[in-house]
Amino acid sequence: MMAGRRPIIQCSSEAASFSFRLPPGAYKFWGYGTDIQDLKKDITLNAGEPDLDFKTVDMKATVIARHKGKAPPAWHVTDARGVKNDVKISDFKGKWVLLEFWGYW
Repeated sequence: MMAGRRPIIQCSSEAASFSFRLPPGAYKFWGYGTDIQDLKKDITLNAGEPDLDFKTVDMKATVIARHKGKAPPAWHVTDARGVKNDVKISDFKGKWVLLEFWGYW
């Protein structure tokens, strides 16, 4: 939870459950994790309503996390030294292959 731009509480619960007390006011909820898309919500706590239950929060998996445990998608080689453009990953079965992924984020 954030008050203004300052984080006021953080929870790293494996059970994904937490409880705490805050004074009435406006807050921003920011849920994030390794394999999930960030979730941000504006929250208003009212003095007359002592409890706020988020119930189940649907945290969407990232594109990479959705592929966990599945076969890799087909790939298309556009430029690699010593490799034809129509190469398939299965062409390297039984051989060591080093794939390096990089980019500017």
